[in-house]
Amino acid sequence: MPTATGAGGGHGGPGIGMTAYRDERVDNTIPPTKDSRFKMKMSKLSNQTNSQDPQAVNSRVFVGNLNTFQCSKTDVERMFQRYGRLAGISMHKGYAFVQFTNPFDARNACHGEDGRTVLSQTLGK
Repeated sequence: MPTATGAGGGHGGPGIGMTAYRDERVDNTIPPTKDSRFKMKMSKLSNQTNSQDPQAVNSRVFVGNLNTFQCSKTDVERMFQRYGRLAGISMHKGYAFVQFTNPFDARNACHGEDGRTVLSQTLGK
């Protein structure tokens, strides 16, 4: 479920969990080549979404039940950029955090994406 973590996101609350998780998977499925058809678009967003600044905490969205084996950071960026300016995205096994630049955009993203089906999985259900 996309959930703005907000100031009430203390221990055990939404968005608290494996924030220091380090994804060490390596994608070796695309061989290196000079052919431009195989170039991957890399997101320029930060991976940092763990600031304790109150403004940042209220601008962070937790996205649960996310198929992170098939859904990339760029896919998540495309999903949420319609709601406002993104500051960062951190991907973890089964979930992600999306950091917006302001709380209003984060709240709108929660309302807009809750219950959406992405890669056969319903966000928030």
